[in-house]
Amino acid sequence: MPASSSVDRTCFEAQEHRQRESGVDERTLKAAQRLEDITGFYVHAAIYAIINLLLVLINVTITDDVWWAHWVIMGWGIGLAAHWFSVFGHMPAFVTRWQMRKLREIRRKI
Repeated sequence: MPASSSVDRTCFEAQEHRQRESGVDERTLKAAQRLEDITGFYVHAAIYAIINLLLVLINVTITDDVWWAHWVIMGWGIGLAAHWFSVFGHMPAFVTRWQMRKLREIRRKI
């Protein structure tokens, strides 16, 4: 038996044991993880709004002849959009199909 198989089985058994001991089922664990992901996005969005508001105020009051705050807003906005997609978005069908093909390929090699 390959070493990775026994390690995977040991990890799986340890996870099952922890679930039995804690009395928490898999759905509860997934729900808690989902809540943590959503909370992380909202915290990120709030920090984005506050910091960028401050940067716009600084830009307008100190260096109103050069408009630079929009670069930060756009750059960070791309990162925030990616975070939104990772939390609330859905994978396109072609990505999901690729993942399934790759999973079958990897399983055949193991």
